[in-house]
Amino acid sequence: MATEDDLKSMLDQSWALEEDLSALLNALPDPITVRHAIVRGMAMTSHSHYHSQRVLLEVGATPTVLALVRLHYESVVRSLWYAVGAPDEWIDRMKLENSEENGEPVMGHSIDAMLKRLGEVAPSHVSASLRALKDASWKPMNSFVHGGIHAILTGLVDAYTPYHWIGVLKNANGLATMNTQALIVSCNDLSFRGRLAGVQQKHLQCLPA
Repeated sequence: MATEDDLKSMLDQSWALEEDLSALLNALPDPITVRHAIVRGMAMTSHSHYHSQRVLLEVGATPTVLALVRLHYESVVRSLWYAVGAPDEWIDRMKLENSEENGEPVMGHSIDAMLKRLGEVAPSHVSASLRALKDASWKPMNSFVHGGIHAILTGLVDAYTPYHWIGVLKNANGLATMNTQALIVSCNDLSFRGRLAGVQQKHLQCLPA
């Protein structure tokens, strides 16, 4: 069974991974296409969700950490879909000038539809990992976001052990690497090819098996 020391070690490793991922994200070139700009905006928002989970975990705001799991997951799926799955026509319509009364320029696809498309255009291990995580945790994620039974129970009983939090952190780390890959793909700069693999190899112990 994992201990508090194990959890602290995983937190430290996760912060180190984020430092390297942030350096890579910041080194990428500025957007030169609409698609690249959309992916960058979504990827940086996703990276903020990723960072916030650890900040909140360290200060004990654990129900909010669990609510952020869904925000982080969906933002990563969207980063990948914007990068390689969204049709050019959809990307062209997703412009601020097409927004009316602060609404969305164009409605996004459902998570299931995006996962289906990623299964067709992304490496098989990416779509399979995203699907497996959704199947395992979608109902609890929804419950925390919408104030269901999981949110109620977590407010009453501290049921999450270091073992559970280590799993949450590893999944978040894995999602963060996928998010970084989406932005690397969208910038289409061959000089960055292989950089993410080096980061992943360096931090294998804090990534999902």
